[in-house]
Amino acid sequence: MFNIQKFIFDDEYRTKEAYPYIQSVLRKNWNAIWQEMRESKDLMLNLYKLSKGQNLSDAEVEASIAQLKDIAKMIPAIGIFLLPGGVFILAILGKLLPWDLVPSAFKEELENEAQKKDGHTESDQSH
Repeated sequence: MFNIQKFIFDDEYRTKEAYPYIQSVLRKNWNAIWQEMRESKDLMLNLYKLSKGQNLSDAEVEASIAQLKDIAKMIPAIGIFLLPGGVFILAILGKLLPWDLVPSAFKEELENEAQKKDGHTESDQSH
């Protein structure tokens, strides 16, 4: 995590610590970000088809509904995130709310990481 005040006012801090941190976070989440972008593109294409009076397959309808749910989760989360102290509020709400605030592509990425760790741990234990 980085200090936002230092990020704004301290060029050296920004260059040596903040930018590398931001790059590492983006690299870590790139696959999930890209997946959300693809799903949003597919949603837009499906909505375009519907607007032209074309029918969608069952798979297209299911994918569109899933992406609309992801978008519906993200809008309030972004609003909360933008509030002062929103990062902390969002973390608390993520634990307290009965529904999940994480988009599906990020859940898949987290599950993949957990499987890699579990698989790595099992192979370490067998040696």
